[in-house]
Amino acid sequence: MNFTEFSVEDIGTSELVIVAPETTIIECAKLMHDLRINRVIVASSKAELDGISIPQGFLTDHAIVVEVVAFSLDPAVLTAGDIMLCPLVTARQDEALHLVHERMMISELSSIVVVDSRGALVGLLEAEKILEVLKPRSPDLSQSS
Repeated sequence: MNFTEFSVEDIGTSELVIVAPETTIIECAKLMHDLRINRVIVASSKAELDGISIPQGFLTDHAIVVEVVAFSLDPAVLTAGDIMLCPLVTARQDEALHLVHERMMISELSSIVVVDSRGALVGLLEAEKILEVLKPRSPDLSQSS
């Protein structure tokens, strides 16, 4: 199969950690600490779409440090929605993998949030997974003819 024939859903995605925009920075920081992650996706739930999560932005440990701690702001008052980074670059699950890879390279991203046709969160696609698909396959020399 040619690389241009792969779609995002062909290689799968990783799980996302999602917080609501009203989640306090303290709660976000504790979650990142407990799960040993450096970012969460900020998403709102759309009741009219059966409660699906629509991505709005992302929050990193770095943003917490430079936007909250550096200015001695109160992390119990500020929320993920207040300091989230946006716009969020996304890819559709049915999108051609080579197009997503190009977008990631242009945007200098190591991962991209994947959504379905309704815009609902599906998962996270890491650049490493794409590189696995791109890696040339060497012939199995252990089998001789």
